Formats: sequence, C-alpha cells, structure tokens
Amino acid sequence: MENRGGNYSLGVWRGVKPYIFMILIQFGIAVMTIIVKFALNEGMSTFTFVVYRHALATAVIAPFAFVFERSVYDLTIQYLHNNALITCFLFTFFLGFFCWLR
Repeated sequence: MENRGGNYSLGVWRGVKPYIFMILIQFGIAVMTIIVKFALNEGMSTFTFVVYRHALATAVIAPFAFVFERSVYDLTIQYLHNNALITCFLFTFFLGFFCWLR
C-alpha cells in the first residue's frame, strides 16, 4: 500500500505556499515602512533615501539575475554590443536635448 501522507503534505504545501509568501512580502513592506519613517524623521533627504534604496535593491537582486537569467544576459550583451553606436548616439542626443531644455 502506498504512503499518501507525503503526497498529501506536498499538495498542502503547494496550496499554502502563495499565502505564506504573501505574508512574508507584507512583513517586508511593513519593515521597510518603519525604516523609511525612522530615516525621514532623522532628517534624511527623500531623494537620498530613494537612491540608497535602489542601490541596495540592485545589489541584492543582481546576483540572482546573473545566475537565473544567464542565457538572456548573453543575448542582451550581444544585442547591446551590436547596437552600441546607436545606443551611444541616442543617449548623447537625449542628454544634450534635456540639458538644452534646462
């Protein structure tokens, strides 16, 4: 006779997993809100805080992107390498245009 206990618990885990991850995300948002409130009350500039937050998020997420999206990364590098001249021209054009507007 089969042991269905293991299969049942795996099925329950699959059913409960979205709720557990949603609770963890809400907990993370609550912690982030507390950190933001504390930092802004201490006098940190909102622009500075946004820059730090994005830099930290990039440092945390970038290794996962390099590991799990390696094939997409290789294709993107090839695409950017092939179109580097166009990309540089457009960047220079828009940068000059926005500086001119100022």
